[in-house]
Amino acid sequence: MSRKFCLAGRVHFKGYVPPDDLKVYYRECSVAVVSSVWPEPFGAVGLEAMRHGIPVVGFNAGGIKEWLIDGHNGFLVPWMDRAAFAARVEELLHDKPLARKLGEQGRQMTADQFKFSKYIDALEKLFARVVDETRQPAIA
Repeated sequence: MSRKFCLAGRVHFKGYVPPDDLKVYYRECSVAVVSSVWPEPFGAVGLEAMRHGIPVVGFNAGGIKEWLIDGHNGFLVPWMDRAAFAARVEELLHDKPLARKLGEQGRQMTADQFKFSKYIDALEKLFARVVDETRQPAIA
């Protein structure tokens, strides 16, 4: 498609990017786009961008709405509304103070709600609950 739209000189598909190199990309990034139109189970790539202070624009597909709060850490666009999606990306590219504000709010949200240690604690509690439930006798 990049050749079809004469973007081959401007669009590059990097494939696997090592974590240290990925940090450089995030430092240079203005906005992250999550253009999935299928029902993402969660869409963790947006959280990764937010962890780096990058605002996100994404379609309201699947679990994305669990972490992308419209107007708080980016923009949640109605599913398949391409014009609105493009407008929101454009808005963040042109309004740097807004992009910084949403990016910082996203960084704070990931620090508060999606810390890895918090995730591990919740997972351990889930496992403990399941084990406890299997040990309890069935009530007839």
